[in-house]
Amino acid sequence: MAKENKILAIDVGNDSLKMAEFVFPDGAGILMSNFLFRKVERLENESESSCFERNYLEMLEEGGFTATDVRLMLSSSNSFQRLSKLPPILGSTSAVSRLIEFEASQAVPYSMDEVEWGYQLLHHSWTDTRMEEMEDGSTEPVEQFHEEYEALFVAMKEEDVVCFTDVIEGSGKKLLSVELAPLALFNAAIVSRIRPEESTLLLDIGARSSCLMIADNRRIFMRNIPIGGDTVTAQISKEFGFSTAEAEDYKRRHGFVALGGAYDDPDSELVATISKIARNVMTRLHGEISRSISVWRAQHGGSAPVRMLLAGGGSTMQYTTDFFQEKLRMPVEYLNTFGLISISENVNKNQLQNVASMSQSLIGAALHNVGTCPVDISLLPKLIRKQYELNARKPYFYASAVALVSCMLISVIGVSRVLSFEKKRVGEVEYKVSQAEKAVRKIRAVKGELDSWQGKYEESVQFLRDRDRYAKVMNELQNMIPDRMWLVVMEPARDNEESSYTEDESGSSQKVKVDPNLPTAPEKINAMRELKKIRLVGYALKLDNRDLFQEFRSKIEKSVHFEPQIRTRQLINATNNNLTYFEIIITLKEALKK
Repeated sequence: MAKENKILAIDVGNDSLKMAEFVFPDGAGILMSNFLFRKVERLENESESSCFERNYLEMLEEGGFTATDVRLMLSSSNSFQRLSKLPPILGSTSAVSRLIEFEASQAVPYSMDEVEWGYQLLHHSWTDTRMEEMEDGSTEPVEQFHEEYEALFVAMKEEDVVCFTDVIEGSGKKLLSVELAPLALFNAAIVSRIRPEESTLLLDIGARSSCLMIADNRRIFMRNIPIGGDTVTAQISKEFGFSTAEAEDYKRRHGFVALGGAYDDPDSELVATISKIARNVMTRLHGEISRSISVWRAQHGGSAPVRMLLAGGGSTMQYTTDFFQEKLRMPVEYLNTFGLISISENVNKNQLQNVASMSQSLIGAALHNVGTCPVDISLLPKLIRKQYELNARKPYFYASAVALVSCMLISVIGVSRVLSFEKKRVGEVEYKVSQAEKAVRKIRAVKGELDSWQGKYEESVQFLRDRDRYAKVMNELQNMIPDRMWLVVMEPARDNEESSYTEDESGSSQKVKVDPNLPTAPEKINAMRELKKIRLVGYALKLDNRDLFQEFRSKIEKSVHFEPQIRTRQLINATNNNLTYFEIIITLKEALKK
């Protein structure tokens, strides 16, 4: 099925330019809708690129070519080719590419960064029979299967390719491929005239060089020979002193390949000389062909060709087929691949017929659009390939960008909606919070009032709980005082208050006068908010050895309401040793509040 509806095939020869437009109706068949041929003559001091640009643009306008996709074919005269055998064990694709690149770097006299190159991986398998000796001494035939891989690579200096591709790109066309014209011719020959089971020699005789190709059971051998039609022209010019244009004109009008043996020479000495020159050149070409066949058979194990097909403008000289048939001893005929295509009524058939032998590579280029070709090696410049790859990815980039923008828009819309929803929720929450804060303030006010009443209540409860403590304290104090001790004074005492009595140096006690400005017991009670200490003053009657004060201390240590530590002042009356005047300060465990 056709990949494109229309393409423009361009064949750039050494001294000619061919352009053909092909249409693929309904994906079936190939129709040549337009064709144009021009003999190229370079102006003085004109570069090859400028010469091509001038003729290319003129032919585009003259022929009215409208196809935007272009397949470009270049002459093989400036190319390098090599067929290399690969090791039997192949690794990954990248490993094979590195191996072939190494082989190419050994054959190409330039850095690989300075050339455009490509390769075709060829698989070759065969079975042979050998006689194997058995244990009983007899021999039996045994079939053995063999296979090997070969790589055909071609290379051309980058500047020799870019000078044409830049012009085509600049005209708004898109390059689909850049290949060698002989390989396009080979593809057309394989599809139309070469049978897979036979070994066929294909010779494309161009202006400056000839390209020899051998097709052998899907294998291909290719070699460029620097002998072509211009070689004959140069010899004629040298022999007769003609200009190149005059020599070319004589060759076209009178030239033929002289027949060897007992053939009479032409009456014209000029024609006879030209024919002999042509034969000498063809003899040199035959020598290179024989050498190439020997290399093919010896180094690559190929089969000897059984048929020869001729193509190219240099092959149209009369008796060329007879010469090679005589020398190579095999059938020789002209290649004709025009049976693969249909030709539109708009095509100038007379012009096409005159240059048919050098225009068949155009058909090979068109075959890429209807199927897979036997040899598909493109020398499309790296920069253009990268640009096309980038252009091929652009729709995905645009789709990704659209998807990204869509996702961003969706995200923005989603975020805005979520933000709006959250703002609404925040507003509702803030309202509820404000209502809750009002309620909290009311609750706090009520709680403060409650705490106030609760404090008063607890104070009242405590008062009720403590109202009989005084009586309990007095009862316990009464129970702790021994029988022969009685109190005359019981009053509150401050923390820093000292006894009103003191002992003298002799050990006897005497009463110290009390300061009249000191507060009395009622005044003390009114001035104090709570009662922590009690001052006891009294008498003790000592009739036996009982230690009344020790008994009192023992009871104090077990007291419920009083601390175990007490301060005691014992004063002995000098007049009566049995009567003791005492002063005691005791501390309550829990103060009595007013």
